[in-house]
Amino acid sequence: RNLMLTMLLGGLWHCDAWHYVLWGFIHGDYLAVEKMAGADSVTTASYRSSGSLFLKRVLVFHAVVLTWLVFRCEDMARLGQYLSALTRFESVERVTAGMVACAGVILFGWVSQWINETTPLPDRFQATPVFLKAALYAGAAILIMVFNFAGPRPFIYFRF
Repeated sequence: RNLMLTMLLGGLWHCDAWHYVLWGFIHGDYLAVEKMAGADSVTTASYRSSGSLFLKRVLVFHAVVLTWLVFRCEDMARLGQYLSALTRFESVERVTAGMVACAGVILFGWVSQWINETTPLPDRFQATPVFLKAALYAGAAILIMVFNFAGPRPFIYFRF
């Protein structure tokens, strides 16, 4: 009850439009189901050992991303267009460099998480030569500069 109420209020806080409230309701529902299933702690042995952890992560990721469509679309027609395009593997909007960068970051996250399950990344990073660490930091800085070509953007909540 408290999770649901908090998420509904979170949706209302964004704006009093139906899609924000629906977004809050769906996220509250996700949290309530997770809590009732006892899967709200990744540290519990039953959560780590039951089924494939990778498939659970993929399922949760895609459920949350699909829910963000509700947040983004102001009406049911637009939501229908997005969902329809997803099932036909078409694009409603053109693919931008930012989208490609975002997909790359997500892929990097998945790969590094998979690697971390076999050898912890901090240990691996500590063993990396200093020049390679410097190259990684420089590469990250360059990528940030390259994909930040749109210039400064106004604070997102000024729209609400």
